[in-house]
Amino acid sequence: MLRNKDKFLELCKGLKLPLNGDICSSTEVLVKHIYEKYFENRILEPDQPPWLDPTNNLCKSLYTSSNQTRYIKPTKDDVWIFGYGSLIWKPDFPFIDRKRGFIRGYRRLFYQNSIDHRGTKSRPGRVVTLLPAVSLESRVYGIAYRISEEHRDEVLAHLDHREKNGYERCVLQFYEYPEQPDNHFDISMYIATPDNTSYAGNVWKIPEIAQQIFAAAGPSGPNREYLFNLASAMRELFPGEEDRHLYELEAEVKQLIADYEPKLLEKALNKEIAEIIETGNRDGDAQETVRDVQQLYEVCSQPGWREDLLTKELESPQELLQALHSKPSIGGQIEIASSKCQ
Repeated sequence: MLRNKDKFLELCKGLKLPLNGDICSSTEVLVKHIYEKYFENRILEPDQPPWLDPTNNLCKSLYTSSNQTRYIKPTKDDVWIFGYGSLIWKPDFPFIDRKRGFIRGYRRLFYQNSIDHRGTKSRPGRVVTLLPAVSLESRVYGIAYRISEEHRDEVLAHLDHREKNGYERCVLQFYEYPEQPDNHFDISMYIATPDNTSYAGNVWKIPEIAQQIFAAAGPSGPNREYLFNLASAMRELFPGEEDRHLYELEAEVKQLIADYEPKLLEKALNKEIAEIIETGNRDGDAQETVRDVQQLYEVCSQPGWREDLLTKELESPQELLQALHSKPSIGGQIEIASSKCQ
């Protein structure tokens, strides 16, 4: 609480808070008023994900087979690239054709740590790689992109750099969807093998992977966004086709969000607000306190803000990682942190 009454009134006016009797009774009451006015709805309103954008229809976009503004004639020296992760909805390279389809003999699994896109070194996220399946008829669905000879070298160099965190390029057979026996061809793709340093298949249980995704974000955005985009794309582009690992993981992360996120974020934000108020107590600068609250509100509009606060509530990132890589689940951490919000 600001000790100077005039400064306190200046703070309340700056934050457009009601000047009633109970608001100045304690720091906790002031924090409660600030939280309810500025942050409560922000927690309850989910971030608008790209896959809910009505202009972003993945199936409709396939009718535009090229992202080039001029016609480029196909040649025998073109190369096809298979996208089975974020390349499905986010191809960041020029292509002259694309097709829906699948490869055989592999499984798509969230067995690769991401330290450069959907996570960081201290708090890695999870992204997909491919591993050989027991059945040679097992399928992984995705998108084939045709890269013209003109752009081939620059695109491959770009993808080699983009997939540098443990992925290697290889060639397999691609089959068009809906299945046509004679429509198959060689395609290049990137696979993270188990001997790369970011391989995370040793932590393979769905609840543990879900907990890692729940609190991870990186330069490319929240890890959950990657998961939900992929699941949404698979349902839209390949209706009726099953991907058990993907859909179970999606359900588990959504359950974590529903069960724990609101209380954890409320607790974390109340701590942040209380720290701002205490700083204002020491400095006596009401306008600076107003600016700090406004800055916190702006932070809560940026990608990854939820994950940053969740990590603070689930102890330190290192403890979180240690829990993920040990036998016990971090569910206990979530339960304890959540119960303290009661």
